[in-house]
Amino acid sequence: MYKKMVSEKERMKIAEFGKGSNLNMIRIASSHVICFLGSFGMPSSHVSVVLSMMFSPNAAEPALLAERTLISRQAMTTVLDKLEELGYVERVDHPEDRRKKQLRLTVEGVRFGKQVYDELVVFERETMSVLTKEELEIFNILSRKVLNSLANYHKGKDGKSCMENIS
Repeated sequence: MYKKMVSEKERMKIAEFGKGSNLNMIRIASSHVICFLGSFGMPSSHVSVVLSMMFSPNAAEPALLAERTLISRQAMTTVLDKLEELGYVERVDHPEDRRKKQLRLTVEGVRFGKQVYDELVVFERETMSVLTKEELEIFNILSRKVLNSLANYHKGKDGKSCMENIS
């Protein structure tokens, strides 16, 4: 489905634009994933919220989910309203604080999340199939190194990374 959305000419243009900058290549790769997530009939932010809820049971509160998905709290309210309208998410009372709400995926939300995840696995597998087993091992080692470097670079004065609750 995703391949149909981006023409070969556009892919070549994107690839040419990214030459010379490693961080730009990371940004372009991220844009491809966002575009893929957007191919499910709703904004990629909505899809990433469902995926995050599937794999992060501790992000059951809107504020934590907003932090984890890098979506502002105001925008998160809109995203959750739409997901609730679609029947993917429900808000339930917080067990300890009556002022707060917790979030839960519905059966339909879990089904949708599983469909997205399954297609994401295929997308990743096809994307990485251009690499040999050895190249993929090297890619994984180098990617971890770069991610660790980025995490260390972004530590604030308190010693905490701004991405601490993201991964």
